[in-house]
Amino acid sequence: MKMNGNFDNLKSELQLLLQKDTIEGKDLPSLINSLKNNEIKNYLEALQKLSQPEQALRESFFSNTSSFAKNLFQNVFPEVSLEGGFVDYLIKANREEIGLEIKPLYSAEFEETKSGKKLKGLRKNILKPEHHKEQILRYLKGDKEYVVLTNLEQWFLYSKSYSLSKDCPYFSFVELFDLIEEFKQVDDFWQYLDKKEDISIKEPLDKKFYVSLKEWVNQLGEIEFTCSDEEKTEIIITLINKFLFIQSLDKFWVIQKNYLKYQWKHIESLWGIKDKKRFIKKFFEDLNTYFYTLYDTELFVDGSNNITILNYLVQKERNIEKFFRKLNLVLGIQYESNPENWIAGITQYNFRRIDEDILGKTYETYLAELRKEQGIFYTPRYITQYIVKETLKLKFRKIINDILEKIQNEEFTTCFSLIDDLFSIKILDCACGSGSFLIKALKVIWEYYQNILNALKQKYDKYSYVIKGEYKSEDITNKFSIIQKLQEKLFANDLRRLISEIILNYLYGIDLDEKAINIAKLNIWLEAIKLSPKDFLSTKLDPGTNRILPNLKLNLIVGNTLVGLPVEKTVNILETKFKDEIKELFRFRYEYLENPKKIDHINKIDESKIKIKENLDKNLVEYLKEKKISTNLCSKTNPTHLALDFWFAYFNKNGEKKILRDTGFDFVIGNPPWGADMDNYKDFIEEEFEKISKEQYDSFQIFVYHSVRDLLKFSGYLGYIIPNELCLEDGNVYLREFLLDFSLKEISNLGYEVFDNVTRPSMIFITKKEKSEDDHYVWIFVDLKREDKSLIKDDIKTLREIILESRYKRLQNSFKENAKKKFDIFAHPFDKKIKNIIQSNNFKQFKHYVINGRGIDTNKSGKHFICPECGILNPPFGVGRAATNQKDCVNQDCSFVFERDKRESYETEKLIFETVYQEGDHNAPGYIGEDLHRYFFSRKPRLIKYYGDVVSDERKKNDYFKYTSVVWKDHDLYTGEKLLFRKVSSGNLPQVMVYSDFLVTNQQIYIFKKKDEFKEISIYFFLAVLTSRLIHYYYLKEFGDPDKEVMPHFTQSKIKSLPVPEPDISDKKYKKVVENVKKVIQLVEEYKKYDIETFKDFLDTQPIAYTFTFEEYIDFYSDELKRNFLFSNLILEELTNRFQYSYNENVFEMYIKNRIKDQYDLLMKIEFESDIASKFLAMYLRNRDISKDVIKWDALKEIKIPRIVQNIEANISKMETLINKFEDYRDGKEGIIIEINELFNEIDRIIFDYYGIVEKRHQERIIEVANNNGFKVF
Repeated sequence: MKMNGNFDNLKSELQLLLQKDTIEGKDLPSLINSLKNNEIKNYLEALQKLSQPEQALRESFFSNTSSFAKNLFQNVFPEVSLEGGFVDYLIKANREEIGLEIKPLYSAEFEETKSGKKLKGLRKNILKPEHHKEQILRYLKGDKEYVVLTNLEQWFLYSKSYSLSKDCPYFSFVELFDLIEEFKQVDDFWQYLDKKEDISIKEPLDKKFYVSLKEWVNQLGEIEFTCSDEEKTEIIITLINKFLFIQSLDKFWVIQKNYLKYQWKHIESLWGIKDKKRFIKKFFEDLNTYFYTLYDTELFVDGSNNITILNYLVQKERNIEKFFRKLNLVLGIQYESNPENWIAGITQYNFRRIDEDILGKTYETYLAELRKEQGIFYTPRYITQYIVKETLKLKFRKIINDILEKIQNEEFTTCFSLIDDLFSIKILDCACGSGSFLIKALKVIWEYYQNILNALKQKYDKYSYVIKGEYKSEDITNKFSIIQKLQEKLFANDLRRLISEIILNYLYGIDLDEKAINIAKLNIWLEAIKLSPKDFLSTKLDPGTNRILPNLKLNLIVGNTLVGLPVEKTVNILETKFKDEIKELFRFRYEYLENPKKIDHINKIDESKIKIKENLDKNLVEYLKEKKISTNLCSKTNPTHLALDFWFAYFNKNGEKKILRDTGFDFVIGNPPWGADMDNYKDFIEEEFEKISKEQYDSFQIFVYHSVRDLLKFSGYLGYIIPNELCLEDGNVYLREFLLDFSLKEISNLGYEVFDNVTRPSMIFITKKEKSEDDHYVWIFVDLKREDKSLIKDDIKTLREIILESRYKRLQNSFKENAKKKFDIFAHPFDKKIKNIIQSNNFKQFKHYVINGRGIDTNKSGKHFICPECGILNPPFGVGRAATNQKDCVNQDCSFVFERDKRESYETEKLIFETVYQEGDHNAPGYIGEDLHRYFFSRKPRLIKYYGDVVSDERKKNDYFKYTSVVWKDHDLYTGEKLLFRKVSSGNLPQVMVYSDFLVTNQQIYIFKKKDEFKEISIYFFLAVLTSRLIHYYYLKEFGDPDKEVMPHFTQSKIKSLPVPEPDISDKKYKKVVENVKKVIQLVEEYKKYDIETFKDFLDTQPIAYTFTFEEYIDFYSDELKRNFLFSNLILEELTNRFQYSYNENVFEMYIKNRIKDQYDLLMKIEFESDIASKFLAMYLRNRDISKDVIKWDALKEIKIPRIVQNIEANISKMETLINKFEDYRDGKEGIIIEINELFNEIDRIIFDYYGIVEKRHQERIIEVANNNGFKVF
């Protein structure tokens, strides 16, 4: 909002005033005289004259004559009675009323003199909201949505939906001048608060809403119903959906404010609540009748049959009364009266915050739980938005631009056919869930239409001005008439109808779960209203207007997308046997689209489809028999006949099948199921999708293949988010081969941390169903960093902005040249050039120099079951994909079967121990994977019981029969000098070290020994090559997926294929590499002797007898006015136990990791009197294990801080001495690190030289990639 000039003057002088924490009494007159603003002058003079501090502030700045109040609030009224008592002021904005509570800014201090009281000075008050929470709570229990607490400088903002609880948290704190700047961006103070709440609340609303939804269902679930449990759940969810719909309309001002509460109290006033059954019946009859008549959503269809929830309840008086109580609870009718003893009800939620993603994620998670699925992968908004916008624009953009160009050039008549083309586009989500992708599509299409309508409006305005004059020509009259016809065609004067037309013509979905489809419908209806709330206002509807929302029965289908009569077969049957019926379906659909208020046509279509489906079901059974597939399939899932359900995508209005290139949908978008259980129809999948359902296949592969082959029309577009496994995994070769026949448009890798609790990396995949040309390029993006994801989640950057910054083009045919048609997207063209240089040396592969193998086939404990029958050792039960419930004894001559449930009863024997190796019978020194690191071992060799040498001896084999089942591997590999290479490592960073003597390992360590012909080459040379940045880089670009953070592992075959130079052992650079590697190993060993890692550990070695509590520490060394705690802004459930501490001179800051936003939030800021006090606290806490409970002061204040001596002043100098002592110690360690890095950088430079990487930009790229993927010397 624009402020007037006087306000700027007020602001500048307020800034000068508020810089002063205290004002001496002797200085006050001169300060007042220096001021120009009368409001500030009046305020200070009132304080000077003994006025009450609060009253002085109110009358100077908040009265309705104050320019400050007028600019900020427009309409403000003093001392208003609310339900919770008198509030200082009531702000009346355009939409709502806001409570404003004023507290004093400055207090006057006086001293007694002989002549009376004399002003000593003014002291600024720090406003502490916790002191006023009871007062704020009383106001919030009234009907005001917002209450503001302020002393002019500090502003604490509260809302009913967020703050109405015992702790009364404010949703935002803002200082005056920040508020003024932010306020300039909005229209009124209510809008400011609404927007501020929207961006300030860090609470994961989807999780809170999910908890509430479960509680509502559980509460209503205690009622006795007359139907099955499954039907009962369906009825309860439908009931809740009704209330969510109504409450959403309420919060968007479409219906009367507080409609549900008003209706409850209205019926209570008319009928009373003694007769609970009569009350409930009347309450629901009125709701159903009103909303079905007006909005015609299927939610309220019961209203047309005079059916209410009562029809489904057991008609016992106690049951009805219990339902009444539970309904009151779920709606939150009495929540404000005692929020601590009531659960948050539906009316407590601000549905302006509950968008389609929160509602969708909540319901999809809950429905997955009902189905006993382990998790639900709800697609984040930034991904659905990106996929929808980027996919839809590939076709829409040209049509829209053509229409806008024709309008601009006033070629109006040519627009009609283009608009017909526009309305003919169809979009399908074949696993639509709660409809998130379809709603994003609705928003995008609505925006396109708004652009067209705005362009037409400009032309309409231009010619309507002329048409009213005397000199209009026939040409102008004709143009004006055509513009009006175009507007009529686009429903420019009936936006409700336009929204319905967009939904009914464009959006289609399928899902296996009927409840999910119902949520999708609810979401779409709500979004329809949100697009243009004023057009749905109940108060503005013409008399007789009803059924203003579209029926979605034809658009959203319940069924299994993958299972049904094959599309081609269905089309042939329908054309042959049901041509007339298809023509009739078109007629009914056309008549409904012409008048969406007439739902009789929908019912006729339904009846006709049911009859046709019966025939198709019989054909499906015959098809299954023909293919030797069990017909039980039809009872295990819900088959769909896609060409019937969406007949208009496969036939023309004459009942004839469309030509092949026009068959199907223009777009298929969504997030197809990953890893779905398809066991119930596995045989059907493997028959119908034989081409790709080979080996181990995944549901996402089937969906991608089916969508392109059967659902997309020729030249249609697919936009999916799928696992990035499609790119590189061998099992996806068949799908890659299929897709390469078409034009890939975009592959954007997103990696991990896209979905909650999902351990598979993801990517966006967009393709067009048309043959690709030889010179066709694909847009590739691979570099979505963790910090990028934080920027996206915080709405600082969009995914599109980040992708556009670093995407590149790749020739599609280059994928065809790769082995197994791999989409090697992680190799940027620049990286391919570097790889070509490395490969152009034609170095021998590493296998040329070495023999190799790995250690004993056993896990880290070496634990085995002893067979109760034959006594031989058996490996334990597997986990993950290797998990089984039963397994046979490994001895083929033994019939014993081990059972997982009885595993605790079997006798076991361990081969690997934590204890350090010592000599003894069959004892061997050994290492397992976790012991091996780059250039060092984390411990001395452990004890391994080793029988590999004796079981290989035929003479001793029988004596050690028990151990013959263990795969001991090649005994010779364990002897002599060797390289040990750890199998598993994050970031594909090689963990390699040399061991010179006999040593046994387990399967997690690969062993490489030089062949005899290369014995003159030092093994340390190979160590240098394998641990270099160049090899790390090469491995990543040749074999790696940088997103493989979950158990990424090396394979021996890949390690052996690495190109390694054969050095001239007389060459200086060879000798330098070997010398440097040995020095690095020595220095790493020396570094490890520094056993004290942290300042806390260092302090533990010092004779410190005393402690402070945290509260005592800050009280001793800082002033209360110099502390800023931000506990109230943090949500415990969002936080982790990870902290960061910083100090800058005397300022200490503490941060806590927010797992939702993936960033550190400021927890506190304290200005100490001493630099040492700040530094000591930060250094000590940095290595303390602290719980996130410290966001509660009661927990934080009790943290213990070392206190060297009792005397407070002397303690500071002692702290400084200990800090200096520790820093000297640390400098010694850092000196070693510096020396190691210098040596290793020289090794890297020599390795670059060996491989011909001489250009600086190539070297910098290798270093950058290695470092970004976790490279470290040791």
